[in-house]
Amino acid sequence: MFIRLQRLVIVLAAAFTVAACGVYAEARDPKQDYPSVSNVRERWRPLAQRLASLNGYAPVPDNDLEIITVPKRRKDIFLEQIELSRETIWMQYYSFVADSLSAPVYEGFCRKASEGLDCRLLVESDKIPRKELARLYALAPEEVQILEWHDRSRFFNNLVNFNSRNHRKLFYRDAVTAVTGGRNIRNEYFDDWRDTDIMITGPAVMDMGRIFVSDWRMKGIDPGPVKRPSPEAMQAARKAMSNSALRGKTVQIVPEDPEDGIYPTEESYIMALNEAKDYFYITDPYFLPTDAILDAMMNASRRGVDVRVLFPGENDVFLMKWSAEHYYKRLLAAGIRIYEWPHSILHAKTFVCDDYLSCIGSYNLDLRSIYIQYEMNVIIYDDEAASQMKQIFFDDISTSHEVLPSEVKKWTALREVRNAVIMPFGGLL
Repeated sequence: MFIRLQRLVIVLAAAFTVAACGVYAEARDPKQDYPSVSNVRERWRPLAQRLASLNGYAPVPDNDLEIITVPKRRKDIFLEQIELSRETIWMQYYSFVADSLSAPVYEGFCRKASEGLDCRLLVESDKIPRKELARLYALAPEEVQILEWHDRSRFFNNLVNFNSRNHRKLFYRDAVTAVTGGRNIRNEYFDDWRDTDIMITGPAVMDMGRIFVSDWRMKGIDPGPVKRPSPEAMQAARKAMSNSALRGKTVQIVPEDPEDGIYPTEESYIMALNEAKDYFYITDPYFLPTDAILDAMMNASRRGVDVRVLFPGENDVFLMKWSAEHYYKRLLAAGIRIYEWPHSILHAKTFVCDDYLSCIGSYNLDLRSIYIQYEMNVIIYDDEAASQMKQIFFDDISTSHEVLPSEVKKWTALREVRNAVIMPFGGLL
């Protein structure tokens, strides 16, 4: 009964979001001829083609990548890229606070605006304390353009659209380099939270810019078209990448836009799990999957795929910890191995599969991310990147606690009832 109630509430919220936001959506032609997916291994082409047909963004070759797990490295990258910027810096974050560790990033951004660059910031203002939001405006010169996804001065509009949260995370500069992933801009994300981002330099960055522009247009502001960078600018950006960067990789940008009424995150998981033959490793902080994803996970494990999941030991949203625990018995019974990160807060949203396919994004495996939030994911079609992602996963679980069936069997009836009662409401957070 509780599960059905939760599904009903989420589906109604999704439908309401579509109805409320649809008038702003840019139309996409479903008959559009999408570019070839021949740069993807044949086994994974159906996935690549399906995602391209859903959102219009095909796999793009020849991108240089850096997978970022160390918070300080991410901050250094932001500061470096701000200094390298010549035309545009666009930032978009669910939560953005100019606190002690984040202030240098925002100050550099504001300085570049004063120098004449096109500097825009889109924030999900409902997730920023009023005092901190006011500080962003106070610190910004008049040249900085700030857009609040939920304008607090428009009460009725917020009441209608309260569910349509923009959960994307993006740093974009000059159409040559972008960073996306799980991290927001505030102290904990530059300090000790365990998260994963990806920096991309290459032609796929333009797709990320188009998504940013589309979000502004949904709010009635047109930043203009995304300009193609010069070959010299792209070459300079590639030279600025770390020596350890992964070179010449194929990636596919996958936006989740609820007003479209399509759900590429869910489809990417289901199709990848159904195709998996060797292993499928998931890291996720807020596990509340759709029935279809849960079934795909359990079916993959039952046919011999090594399916493992890494969850937070302690969650910053405590109800989500209890909601996830509701699924432990079913996962373990299907042969899926569960690990809990015992250190700082785990906030990464990734998967890696069969030494070729991997994903880094802003999504969570919960109903809100899948059905009613705006998200951005990056699918990587490459064995070298998958090898690195696989090693990151094994490094993480090497210091994590594996939850064994014998441990779950000892849970009290009260704990199981608590998890079952809380679970339906987890997706509403």
